[in-house]
Amino acid sequence: MSRCIQLIIFIIISLIGISGAQPPNKAPDCILDPALDGYKPFPERPPVGISRQQLYPVAITGQDEKNRGLVINLGDTSLFGRIYSGVFYFDYLHNDYLFPYYRESSRLKNGKGVIRIRNFVKPQSETNVNNWKDEGVVAYRLNLVRRKGKKIIPLGFHDSAVRFRYRNGIFEKALTLTEGPLVNLVTSNHPDWLVISFETDRPSHGWVEVEGAGRFSDSHKGIRHEIKITNLRAETEYHYRVVAGVAGDTLRTPLFSVRTAPLPGKFPVTFAYAGDSRSGNGGGEYSYMGVNLHTMRQIGAAIQQKGAEFLLFNGDMISGYTAYREDFILEFKAFKQSLFGFLLKHPMFVAIGNHESLINRYDDGSHYGFSLDRWPYQTSSVEALLGEEFVNPENAPPPHSGLPPYRENVYSFIYGNVKFIVYNTDYWWTSHKYIPKYGGSPQGYILPGLMKWIRQQVEEGDKNPEIRYMVLMSHEPVFPNGGHTEDAMWYHGDNTIRSYIARNGKLYPEEKGIIEVRNEFLCIVSSSPKVVAVLNSDEHAYHRTLLTNRTPIGLFPQDDLDGNGKLDDGKISPNPDISYPLWFIVSGGAGAPYYVQEKMPWSDWVKSYSSQFNYIMMTSDREKISLQVYSLTGQLLDQVDDLCAIKKKH
Repeated sequence: MSRCIQLIIFIIISLIGISGAQPPNKAPDCILDPALDGYKPFPERPPVGISRQQLYPVAITGQDEKNRGLVINLGDTSLFGRIYSGVFYFDYLHNDYLFPYYRESSRLKNGKGVIRIRNFVKPQSETNVNNWKDEGVVAYRLNLVRRKGKKIIPLGFHDSAVRFRYRNGIFEKALTLTEGPLVNLVTSNHPDWLVISFETDRPSHGWVEVEGAGRFSDSHKGIRHEIKITNLRAETEYHYRVVAGVAGDTLRTPLFSVRTAPLPGKFPVTFAYAGDSRSGNGGGEYSYMGVNLHTMRQIGAAIQQKGAEFLLFNGDMISGYTAYREDFILEFKAFKQSLFGFLLKHPMFVAIGNHESLINRYDDGSHYGFSLDRWPYQTSSVEALLGEEFVNPENAPPPHSGLPPYRENVYSFIYGNVKFIVYNTDYWWTSHKYIPKYGGSPQGYILPGLMKWIRQQVEEGDKNPEIRYMVLMSHEPVFPNGGHTEDAMWYHGDNTIRSYIARNGKLYPEEKGIIEVRNEFLCIVSSSPKVVAVLNSDEHAYHRTLLTNRTPIGLFPQDDLDGNGKLDDGKISPNPDISYPLWFIVSGGAGAPYYVQEKMPWSDWVKSYSSQFNYIMMTSDREKISLQVYSLTGQLLDQVDDLCAIKKKH
């Protein structure tokens, strides 16, 4: 059968049975389409949870007959469970880290139930902590199961909130924030402005009121608002509130505080770093809508208490690996929700991990099938959706023609005397065994255009006298030590692993394999006296590895003794061209299942390893940059007073 006929058949089948899991009809020119070889979409199961439309206040239909609160109807009679309700912005005048407190409970049956509110508005009530009278915002949690005949399927927790008005003894659903407010883009590149983002449950006009600065609007009616706040002073605390309105219904949040960035070159700078918060084991909040809510709330509160000015989060925010766009977006919402108490005051800068995968999956008879980055790339790839859901700097390089955008998943910024360079090592992903057949990129690979950009960013940082230190961040470990030794930037030394790109219907491999790419990257970052550390995640642990010109890392082709393209002959050499020593630090312990240490060629250069949940605090000043690693219990797992000391000895 010709490829033309196969394509026609595939299009007809797709039109007959369109679903969230079906790939679009036409593949981009840079890859070959597995459907043309007869591969069918993997039989994806629909998301076992509920949709955004069910979770958000759209499903709330009005007051219940007994005047207890608002009725929620999920539109699915197979859903049962409990509804917990409580006060959003709980005790906000005295509470320095906000998250919902649940106080009431009711039954959900056949997809319907009541969100109890009445006790939260009673004068002198023991539960009216915010002194509500005629309106408020109620948080609610759905603890759901689905009944299919005699089978009961646990669906877990799903959290949301609804704003209500209380008039003449009647509860009414009102315009509600479904996300935010979130603080974004607080950097020394522009210490005079930042961005506040938020979403409402229906299209509205939105603005931000800033005490001492004025009122700012994005001048459009919509659900999502990203509002630029300008004419600010550096290193200054401001108080702001979000206001949104539609058809006479106006919401106003409490006042929150935000502090602007310092001028370039200023110090000290204190920031937090973590990664891998996807669902863990244990049920409940450990596996909340694709996120480990249990660990993330603790991390958010802890880093705020320790004075973090911002958070670097290095991918695997969510469980991902789905063909359903709405399911994928809902997991992103849950991730941001898990850090709400921190993000309404402080910015976060995120990177893509391997679990941030919105995919086209095909059935090859294996358990999971094989996958390619979802197309069309400009609207449906993970690279595009990350830019829609997060607010990151927009100074990325242009991608190779036809490939997914780098916009907001590759970027750099300056904060005080530190430059941060975020690059993407999970870009344009395809299951690596199928890359030579259909195209795409393996985990850990850096395409030539991005490598050139990294080199330029490091060189610019070296020339800038206001930058004292540089820190790079990407998800895949340069030196894996436990859990991902078979991939990351190592693949057991297999240099045949590389990207392939299609041109005119034919695939062409990239010139360099993964080991050559890794070693080129190492030469770039070690060439600078200012690069202090490369931050990675992916491995669900903490470890700190020292790279010098004596660290055995493996060279290609020198260590490929039999010429098979792999470093599997027992020779793993150091690289004498490593100029300045530096640290490779992995923190992937924000909630995903733990990994233990494995034996690797560079194991003697691993100075610390812990399998505990963890997060990192770093502080830069004039002469040094320090590191402290904490467990969730507050145990100090590792510390380095001066990460630059190894360079000073050089």
